[in-house]
Amino acid sequence: MIDTLGGELQVRNVNGQLILDYMNVIGSQGEQKIKLSQNMISLTRTTDPTELYSILKPLGATISETSTDSSETSTNKPQKRVMITDVNGGSPYVQNDSLINQIGRVVGTVTWDDVNDPGILLSKAQATIANEQFATESMEISAIDLSLVGKNIDDFTCGNSYEVVNPIIGIDEFKRIVKMSIHLNAPQSSTINVGDRILSQEEYNIQQSKAMNQALTKQVGELNAEVTKISGAFDEQYQEMVKRNAELQAIIDKYGGGDSTTSDINGAIIDVSEFQGSIDWTAVVNAGLALAVIRVQHGSSHEDLTYKANIPGAINAKANYAVYAYNGSVSVVDAKQEATDFYNRAQAVIGSNKQPRFWMIDVEEVTGSDMRSIISAYMDQLNSLGVPDSKIVLYIANNLYGELNLDVSRAGSVWIPTYNQNDGTIGPNKPAHPYDLWQYTSNGHIAGITANTVDMNTDPSDRFKKSYLVKG
Repeated sequence: MIDTLGGELQVRNVNGQLILDYMNVIGSQGEQKIKLSQNMISLTRTTDPTELYSILKPLGATISETSTDSSETSTNKPQKRVMITDVNGGSPYVQNDSLINQIGRVVGTVTWDDVNDPGILLSKAQATIANEQFATESMEISAIDLSLVGKNIDDFTCGNSYEVVNPIIGIDEFKRIVKMSIHLNAPQSSTINVGDRILSQEEYNIQQSKAMNQALTKQVGELNAEVTKISGAFDEQYQEMVKRNAELQAIIDKYGGGDSTTSDINGAIIDVSEFQGSIDWTAVVNAGLALAVIRVQHGSSHEDLTYKANIPGAINAKANYAVYAYNGSVSVVDAKQEATDFYNRAQAVIGSNKQPRFWMIDVEEVTGSDMRSIISAYMDQLNSLGVPDSKIVLYIANNLYGELNLDVSRAGSVWIPTYNQNDGTIGPNKPAHPYDLWQYTSNGHIAGITANTVDMNTDPSDRFKKSYLVKG
């Protein structure tokens, strides 16, 4: 029935008896939304082109013929079928050149048992390969079912359709749940698969282009308005702070102050993580190291694989060091938890040894709807754990500086990346916003690190030098 008429089947348990329903479409439209920054934790969008072919060999009806070989029976006798060789220039194949350019020469076979005419078979094959399905699109979503936390709303049900909203990648449409993976001990961690459907090549390309253009147009408009509103105020405030620091330094230089036996630490400023593998810290220090910033985590869910070796290694080699965490928090509550995990993980390794020069928050993505509040909450939590603002550094993506709208006036320093050719050399183009440290390449080299290249930084401000590059 399904092959001939379509439709779907479902099994229900009614008072211990199984009932099989045959319906046109199973499920209804649910009221609960799956929305970014509301109950959507993650979304993975995939396309599966495994059933795709770019060259088609069509086969028609079976050709009946009489055999004179008594050894051939009805079960082992090879069957001949109608083919297109005679009407297709001697070739049994038709092809889609556009798909060949994308996936190569992949051959598929389709049989039409009711077609006896080679010309009709050729027409059907040409129409089929021209409209060949490009891919199957599906999404796996981790989302909190709000009905589990007391909301007066329907729960997620397999077969029902729900509105999925993620403006970052241009999705706002109803998708049907086709599979649910339920974690009995942690239902908030359950995942759902939605929206399996077939896309043609043209539909796929149009969909991707449309979604990208819509998202970019919206973001550019919002960014332009926001940047115009706040960038002037930020830059003015920052420049005033730089001016006051310069005036203070002039007074110190004129009248003296501080410990005359201390001096600036000169050398390379690097930041490292598990991507640099095992590090020979003695070799790094001997090569001329001013500061090493060591990653502790990427969000709360991923502890860096090497920080438990890197922090003691740097301390034992008497390296000047700091620590950082890549921000993945999507809310104020999430930010406080990440800050706590960052601090506790680092302190568990540091113990009674020398504390890091600063705690850096790495902000390279828009992870929530109000990044200013999220990062402020992150800093507040570090404050409550004993880390003052003067010991907190903000690493801010240059291209997202305006959109992130972070409170840079609180931070002890601002660190911004801007690469030129990214060949390990310092190029002419500096960050577009005021900074205390400039990350100029991710392809640097220093003795003691051989598993990969390393991020290198330059042009520290006076405030950065006096806060973090003074011996002692």
